Amino acid sequence: MLYHLINPMGYLGLARSFCKIGGLFLFETRVQQDPRELLIFNSEAKLGKGNTYYIASTAWVDYALRMLGLMPLYAIYLNRFQDTKSSRLAVLCRSQVEPCPLNPKDEWMSEPRHKQAFTSELLVNWDELNQTHSDIQVAPYDKQVLDLKGKSLFDGLSKQKPYQFPKDDARLLLTSKM
Repeated sequence: MLYHLINPMGYLGLARSFCKIGGLFLFETRVQQDPRELLIFNSEAKLGKGNTYYIASTAWVDYALRMLGLMPLYAIYLNRFQDTKSSRLAVLCRSQVEPCPLNPKDEWMSEPRHKQAFTSELLVNWDELNQTHSDIQVAPYDKQVLDLKGKSLFDGLSKQKPYQFPKDDARLLLTSKM
């Protein structure tokens, strides 16, 4: 949940470092649907009270995940928060050895200095990480899950309706009693 973090990109990189190559990475946060790569600071609590520091755009989430070698596979989003332009977004990614830009001409994403920055600032050993592999398989569990198939999060979600929980869905809440 990046919106609670002071350093969203740093912590996303740190969380990524626990994922084997080929492994799955489930990411969930609050976003605003926007085609620009934005990380919006919550000045004067305009975007929510409490410890909400940043709201990411869907384009920023897509780019940041890909920069860290996390290929988005599937996504769902829930209805908007009341009185805001933001929604909940969950993205399932497959970890890759290298960054995986949506635009093949994007060379900036793959520059070695980014790996060096994450290594020095977060003490993540990327070379060691790239020696661990996983072959876990995944398939969406219902038809509402967006299969990205090489699309950007913004483009895919532009045509996707918010996730609707099935009527027979059972949820246990903290207030639930048995």
